[in-house]
Amino acid sequence: MLKGPQGTLFGKNTSAGVINVVSKKPQFQFGSDVALTAGNYGDLEGEASITGPFSETVAGRLFVAARER
Repeated sequence: MLKGPQGTLFGKNTSAGVINVVSKKPQFQFGSDVALTAGNYGDLEGEASITGPFSETVAGRLFVAARER
């Protein structure tokens, strides 16, 4: 998260800050990732993604995340 004069980078109405999200591109090879994290005070996080081709020219990625505290 950025704070300060983001108007020059991200346009007007950014006085409260900016969250810049850059997504990971899908791959044309099948692949998957899984991550589980546990922390203090019952913090539990899980993430999973799968990627692969739909055709020779189109690929996709599905990402799911859950967080509980």
